[in-house]
Amino acid sequence: MRSGLLAYGLLALALVLGAAHPARSEPRLLVDMAGRTVSVPETVERFVISDGSYAALLAALRPEAPMRGVVGMMSRIGERLPALEAAILSRQPEVADIPLFGLKSGETVSAEAIIAAAPQLAIFGLQDHGPGAAQTE
Repeated sequence: MRSGLLAYGLLALALVLGAAHPARSEPRLLVDMAGRTVSVPETVERFVISDGSYAALLAALRPEAPMRGVVGMMSRIGERLPALEAAILSRQPEVADIPLFGLKSGETVSAEAIIAAAPQLAIFGLQDHGPGAAQTE
């Protein structure tokens, strides 16, 4: 789990640092943890996360509004990090309304709910409870 968070931390850091260079307009090509090349828009305004605990990383990268842009997730932040959830809700009460698109396994993920959320990016770990590397659709 920690290695997954670190990898996502690096991805998120790349996205945040990339926002500091507005002259670039083409998508970035990144290699994900499964070795796939992924095209990521220059500016990501809407994304889904597979686990609410990724909020800890988002809070470290952008403490003023860590969950800004999250339009769906599989689990609430408070399931693993209740103190962090309370802190985030005190700054961003709208986080309580972020829809869930599954439960605690890849089999419960609702692709329809993710599509309805219209994210530009989906952040899933290889070993967390969302879809794994073998699931390509």
